[in-house]
Amino acid sequence: PLGTGALAGSPYPLDRAYVAELLGFTAVSANHTLAATFADTLPPGLVVVVTLAAFLPTLGNGFASWDDALNFLDNPHYRGLGWDQLRWMFTTFHAGHYIPLTWLSLGLDYLFWGLHPAGYHLTSLLLHAATALALYFLALRLLRLALPPATAPAALRWGAALAALVFAVHPLRVESVASATERRDVLSG
Repeated sequence: PLGTGALAGSPYPLDRAYVAELLGFTAVSANHTLAATFADTLPPGLVVVVTLAAFLPTLGNGFASWDDALNFLDNPHYRGLGWDQLRWMFTTFHAGHYIPLTWLSLGLDYLFWGLHPAGYHLTSLLLHAATALALYFLALRLLRLALPPATAPAALRWGAALAALVFAVHPLRVESVASATERRDVLSG
Protein backbone atom coordinates (compact mmCIF):
# COMPACT_ATOMS: atom_id res chain seq x y z
CA PRO A 1 0.00 0.00 0.00
CA LEU A 2 0.97 3.65 -0.40
CA GLY A 3 1.78 4.01 3.30
CA THR A 4 4.63 1.49 3.06
CA GLY A 5 6.53 3.50 0.47
CA ALA A 6 5.73 1.68 -2.78
CA LEU A 7 2.82 0.83 -5.01
CA ALA A 8 1.94 -2.85 -5.15
CA GLY A 9 3.96 -4.37 -7.97
CA SER A 10 5.62 -1.05 -8.87
CA PRO A 11 9.39 -0.50 -8.69
CA TYR A 12 8.86 3.18 -7.90
CA PRO A 13 8.86 4.03 -4.20
CA LEU A 14 6.68 6.94 -3.12
CA ASP A 15 8.22 7.66 0.25
CA ARG A 16 9.71 10.97 1.39
CA ALA A 17 13.30 9.82 0.94
CA TYR A 18 12.72 8.94 -2.71
CA VAL A 19 10.95 12.21 -3.49
CA ALA A 20 13.65 14.18 -1.64
CA GLU A 21 16.38 12.40 -3.60
CA LEU A 22 14.53 12.94 -6.88
CA LEU A 23 14.33 16.68 -6.18
CA GLY A 24 17.98 16.80 -5.21
CA PHE A 25 17.71 16.94 -1.45
CA THR A 26 19.57 14.74 0.98
CA ALA A 27 17.59 11.65 1.93
CA VAL A 28 15.23 12.36 4.81
CA SER A 29 15.97 10.26 7.87
CA ALA A 30 15.15 10.21 11.57
CA ASN A 31 18.37 12.10 12.34
CA HIS A 32 17.92 14.63 9.53
CA THR A 33 18.97 17.92 11.07
CA LEU A 34 17.88 21.47 10.49
CA ALA A 35 21.41 22.22 9.26
CA ALA A 36 21.14 19.48 6.62
CA THR A 37 17.78 20.82 5.49
CA PHE A 38 19.24 24.32 5.28
CA ALA A 39 22.23 23.04 3.26
CA ASP A 40 19.83 21.29 0.87
CA THR A 41 17.52 24.27 0.39
CA LEU A 42 20.05 27.12 0.35
CA PRO A 43 21.18 26.76 -3.31
CA PRO A 44 17.68 26.54 -4.85
CA GLY A 45 16.43 29.22 -2.45
CA LEU A 46 19.28 31.46 -3.50
CA VAL A 47 18.35 30.94 -7.16
CA VAL A 48 14.81 32.15 -6.48
CA VAL A 49 15.84 35.09 -4.27
CA VAL A 50 18.53 36.36 -6.66
CA THR A 51 16.17 36.02 -9.63
CA LEU A 52 13.42 37.96 -7.85
CA ALA A 53 15.87 40.61 -6.63
CA ALA A 54 17.43 41.08 -10.07
CA PHE A 55 14.10 41.70 -11.75
CA LEU A 56 12.21 43.40 -8.92
CA PRO A 57 12.63 46.85 -10.54
CA THR A 58 10.49 45.65 -13.46
CA LEU A 59 7.42 45.93 -11.23
CA GLY A 60 7.68 49.70 -11.66
CA ASN A 61 7.53 49.46 -15.44
CA GLY A 62 4.44 50.60 -17.22
CA PHE A 63 3.22 49.21 -20.48
CA ALA A 64 5.81 49.89 -23.20
CA SER A 65 4.82 52.26 -25.97
CA TRP A 66 6.25 49.90 -28.58
CA ASP A 67 3.77 47.00 -28.79
CA ASP A 68 1.95 46.87 -25.46
CA ALA A 69 -0.68 49.28 -26.76
CA LEU A 70 -1.47 46.90 -29.64
CA ASN A 71 -1.58 43.86 -27.37
CA PHE A 72 -3.16 45.24 -24.18
CA LEU A 73 -4.47 48.78 -24.23
CA ASP A 74 -6.19 48.68 -27.65
CA ASN A 75 -7.11 44.98 -27.53
CA PRO A 76 -10.29 44.10 -25.62
CA HIS A 77 -10.35 40.51 -26.95
CA TYR A 78 -7.99 38.95 -24.37
CA ARG A 79 -9.61 40.56 -21.32
CA GLY A 80 -11.05 37.69 -19.33
CA LEU A 81 -11.64 33.97 -19.78
CA GLY A 82 -15.20 33.90 -21.11
CA TRP A 83 -16.22 31.94 -24.20
CA ASP A 84 -15.73 34.92 -26.52
CA GLN A 85 -12.22 35.53 -25.19
CA LEU A 86 -11.30 31.83 -25.28
CA ARG A 87 -12.53 31.51 -28.86
CA TRP A 88 -10.47 34.55 -29.82
CA MET A 89 -7.37 33.24 -28.00
CA PHE A 90 -7.47 29.88 -29.79
CA THR A 91 -8.39 31.10 -33.28
CA THR A 92 -6.47 34.35 -33.76
CA PHE A 93 -3.06 35.16 -35.14
CA HIS A 94 -2.79 38.54 -33.43
CA ALA A 95 0.09 40.63 -34.84
CA GLY A 96 1.29 37.53 -36.68
CA HIS A 97 1.54 35.26 -33.62
CA TYR A 98 -0.53 32.24 -32.61
CA ILE A 99 0.03 32.12 -28.84
CA PRO A 100 -3.06 30.74 -27.07
CA LEU A 101 -1.21 29.80 -23.84
CA THR A 102 0.16 33.33 -23.63
CA TRP A 103 -3.31 34.79 -24.15
CA LEU A 104 -4.71 32.49 -21.48
CA SER A 105 -2.15 33.70 -18.96
CA LEU A 106 -2.76 37.33 -19.95
CA GLY A 107 -6.53 36.84 -19.70
CA LEU A 108 -6.01 35.51 -16.18
CA ASP A 109 -3.78 38.50 -15.45
CA TYR A 110 -6.58 40.80 -16.59
CA LEU A 111 -8.98 39.09 -14.19
CA PHE A 112 -6.54 39.64 -11.32
CA TRP A 113 -4.99 43.00 -12.18
CA GLY A 114 -7.21 44.73 -14.71
CA LEU A 115 -4.98 46.99 -16.80
CA HIS A 116 -2.42 47.66 -14.03
CA PRO A 117 0.95 46.82 -15.59
CA ALA A 118 2.65 45.93 -12.28
CA GLY A 119 0.48 42.81 -12.05
CA TYR A 120 1.48 41.64 -15.51
CA HIS A 121 5.14 42.21 -14.65
CA LEU A 122 4.73 40.38 -11.33
CA THR A 123 3.27 37.35 -13.09
CA SER A 124 6.15 37.31 -15.58
CA LEU A 125 8.66 37.64 -12.76
CA LEU A 126 7.12 34.76 -10.78
CA LEU A 127 7.00 32.57 -13.89
CA HIS A 128 10.64 33.34 -14.62
CA ALA A 129 11.68 32.53 -11.03
CA ALA A 130 9.76 29.24 -11.25
CA THR A 131 11.53 28.41 -14.52
CA ALA A 132 14.91 29.15 -12.94
CA LEU A 133 14.02 26.85 -10.05
CA ALA A 134 12.97 24.09 -12.46
CA LEU A 135 16.26 24.53 -14.31
CA TYR A 136 18.11 24.14 -10.99
CA PHE A 137 16.51 20.73 -10.44
CA LEU A 138 17.13 19.70 -14.05
CA ALA A 139 20.79 20.74 -13.82
CA LEU A 140 21.14 18.92 -10.50
CA ARG A 141 19.77 15.75 -12.03
CA LEU A 142 22.05 16.05 -15.08
CA LEU A 143 25.11 16.71 -12.92
CA ARG A 144 24.33 13.63 -10.85
CA LEU A 145 24.16 11.54 -14.02
CA ALA A 146 27.27 13.06 -15.62
CA LEU A 147 29.69 13.26 -12.70
CA PRO A 148 31.27 10.43 -10.73
CA PRO A 149 29.22 9.12 -7.79
CA ALA A 150 31.94 10.29 -5.40
CA THR A 151 31.20 13.95 -6.23
CA ALA A 152 30.21 15.82 -3.09
CA PRO A 153 26.47 16.57 -2.86
CA ALA A 154 27.23 20.19 -1.99
CA ALA A 155 29.30 20.54 -5.18
CA LEU A 156 26.40 19.19 -7.21
CA ARG A 157 23.91 21.56 -5.56
CA TRP A 158 26.11 24.63 -6.02
CA GLY A 159 26.95 23.64 -9.61
CA ALA A 160 23.25 23.37 -10.40
CA ALA A 161 22.63 26.71 -8.69
CA LEU A 162 25.32 28.36 -10.82
CA ALA A 163 23.79 26.94 -14.00
CA ALA A 164 20.32 28.16 -13.00
CA LEU A 165 21.62 31.61 -12.03
CA VAL A 166 23.47 32.04 -15.33
CA PHE A 167 20.17 31.41 -17.09
CA ALA A 168 18.06 33.47 -14.67
CA VAL A 169 20.04 36.70 -14.70
CA HIS A 170 21.52 36.49 -18.18
CA PRO A 171 21.05 39.76 -20.10
CA LEU A 172 19.07 37.93 -22.79
CA ARG A 173 16.32 37.30 -20.21
CA VAL A 174 15.79 40.99 -19.41
CA GLU A 175 13.48 41.85 -22.30
CA SER A 176 11.47 38.67 -21.78
CA VAL A 177 10.81 39.43 -18.12
CA ALA A 178 10.64 43.24 -18.27
CA SER A 179 8.19 43.53 -21.16
CA ALA A 180 4.58 42.45 -20.69
CA THR A 181 4.29 41.60 -24.38
CA GLU A 182 7.14 39.11 -24.09
CA ARG A 183 5.15 36.78 -21.82
CA ARG A 184 5.36 34.23 -24.63
CA ASP A 185 9.13 34.03 -24.07
CA VAL A 186 8.74 33.61 -20.31
CA LEU A 187 6.22 30.82 -20.80
CA SER A 188 8.49 29.01 -23.24
CA GLY A 189 11.41 29.14 -20.81
